[in-house]
Amino acid sequence: MAIENDFNGTINEKEGLTKASKSYLMETAKWSSSFGILGFIGTGLMVIFSLFAGTMFSAMNNFNPAFEDSAASAGAWFSPMITFVYLLLALLYFFPSLYLFKSGRALKAGLRNDDAHQIEEGFKNLKASFKFWGILSIIFISIYILIFLIGTLAGAAFAG
Repeated sequence: MAIENDFNGTINEKEGLTKASKSYLMETAKWSSSFGILGFIGTGLMVIFSLFAGTMFSAMNNFNPAFEDSAASAGAWFSPMITFVYLLLALLYFFPSLYLFKSGRALKAGLRNDDAHQIEEGFKNLKASFKFWGILSIIFISIYILIFLIGTLAGAAFAG
């Protein structure tokens, strides 16, 4: 089996979970579903905000005269850019939320029906959520390091 190969045969499969393990898994499944639903709500709010961002930024021109010159010239590209960024963030936030929701649903069904395949599916989706956030974290840390290096080099170039 693939699991045994991954761990050099040190893990033996057993047919069942202890009562405490099932209790912990059920609690984890409930939280996983809850965070998945909260993620869907957050994604929806981001989409709604992105659709009204242009209107909000153009309304700033009416409330603050200081924005009239700069915001009017920037408004042509700034509003669509904010819309695009928030839609991209919503898309990025949607997938781990979906994985969490599916994980919670599968774990709950598997524990209620004593179905090992459903439990395995729940763990697969939970792993996918963690993997997604891990890869995204590495990407953002790399971008931060790159920005820091570019800023340091630009600062050194202008100072010298």
